[in-house]
Amino acid sequence: MPTVRPVRGGAYCPVVTFFDKNEDLDIPAFVKHVVWVADGGMDIVIAGTNGEAAHLTHPERAQLVKAAREALDAAGHTDTVIITGASTASTRETIQFAKEAAEAGADAVIALLSTPFASGLISNRAAIKQHFVDVAAGSPIPVMIYNYPVAAAGIDLDSTLILELAQASPNICGAKLTCANMGKLARISSITSQPAFKKQYPRSSGADVPFWVGSGYSDFLYPSILGRATGCITGLGNVAPTVIAELFKQSVAAVSASSKDLTASTQELQDIVAAADGALAATGIGGTKYMLSKLRGYGGIPRRPLPAFNPAGGPALEEQLAPILALEKQLSANKAPAQNGHAVNGA
Repeated sequence: MPTVRPVRGGAYCPVVTFFDKNEDLDIPAFVKHVVWVADGGMDIVIAGTNGEAAHLTHPERAQLVKAAREALDAAGHTDTVIITGASTASTRETIQFAKEAAEAGADAVIALLSTPFASGLISNRAAIKQHFVDVAAGSPIPVMIYNYPVAAAGIDLDSTLILELAQASPNICGAKLTCANMGKLARISSITSQPAFKKQYPRSSGADVPFWVGSGYSDFLYPSILGRATGCITGLGNVAPTVIAELFKQSVAAVSASSKDLTASTQELQDIVAAADGALAATGIGGTKYMLSKLRGYGGIPRRPLPAFNPAGGPALEEQLAPILALEKQLSANKAPAQNGHAVNGA
């Protein structure tokens, strides 16, 4: 199995998947984009919700991971972490996805309990817990819990269950909370960030590796770091990776320094990111691909039945994103390609 990098604190981008006019994978565009995002200072999530995982076959997911790992290594980003989606309706197939991801070069998988049988599971806490315990036991690489009730037919993992899973399974490396529940995040991180927790429940990838906790958005990244989150996974990184990486670094510094000036500048940056995150998220994957076509010369459209973005809405979206895009241009012009930093909250 290839080298496995630990999932440490930081900002991660769930990259979109690109297709040609025949809806086949556009690997050249994909690897170009992955390297550009890593140049901005973000780690990578492949074949997540934002990457149209539901539209990808097993071989396609593995192909994307392998291509990304090779491109990142060739570009000098040998430390960049790759997490890949393994969500499916059955425990058995989720484990199979995890094994294939590991073989392809992923460092961890992220798993959502996505099932048409949610009505029979939603009140069966034991069955939900056993699913994640079994996936973690069967996966050769760490597993991140993905809590996104909208995409899981209403299944919403509470903080108590996530903490139970963190204690029960050393191979569960963290939790992405796209439920965007700040209280849940704070309850989890208040426990998992403690030295006593790390000592009693070390992760499988190392005693010094934290239990990763973060939101699926960047619109409250700074407040979440105040709440002892370890990062975020945000689709906004597809168009402004340098800004997101900078917000993460500033947030960590502001929490540590207790400087009024740094706090104010971090809040100003958070305000820009929050506005842009809301605008881009409202347009879905199609909107992200539209903007990438404008900004980077690649993008295309989603696989059917997901609709393309209506270009009539383009001028309004571009206007809403203008502040963050101007900042992205400014920051990226003033820095060399980043080596992704991970130190946060004891990581």
